[in-house]
Amino acid sequence: MKPLTGSTNIALLQLQIILINSEDAAVIQEDPTKAWMSELSDGQQLVVWSFRRWLSGKQSWSLVWNEFAVRFGAEPARPLLSSFVRLVDAIRSGARRVVHYHQPCCPCVGADEALLTSIIGAAQAGRKDLVRTYALEMVQDPMADALVERALDLATVLSERGVEVPHQREWKSFSGVQPSLQEEQREAVTLH
Repeated sequence: MKPLTGSTNIALLQLQIILINSEDAAVIQEDPTKAWMSELSDGQQLVVWSFRRWLSGKQSWSLVWNEFAVRFGAEPARPLLSSFVRLVDAIRSGARRVVHYHQPCCPCVGADEALLTSIIGAAQAGRKDLVRTYALEMVQDPMADALVERALDLATVLSERGVEVPHQREWKSFSGVQPSLQEEQREAVTLH
């Protein structure tokens, strides 16, 4: 993945890590409307944890591989990593807007992270219609079918390894408000 630059902001997909200052963190911790990593199932946490680390750059890719290999063994982890990378690549190549994610250690769950777990959870539940609906919130229509296919594949591989990602439709902290195009073209979009 290329480093994020001003020219990358104009590209089809824009993935950014955005920081908050420590004074804001205290306010966030007290907000009862936020979704927290600690509230997620083990499967949801694995998906979000892996997504954050993969998107944070090549220096973190080995952490994702190591986590998969430790949990499932090296051979069973290979198809899981392959399915995961294919899913992320579908998002990367077809994103309809900036895809936001939190720093790897952040205790909050962002809207796009929640959407990703909803995609995988709906796929595991056999709800292809919902997977496509959710996919269209993240990627442009021409890539939606690819994202659906890859989500179904990842859901199957996770299920084969005993990892369940519950389908969670409602997330308490997300209003569905998307940033405007002007906000997306800035060098930094505020997210923690």
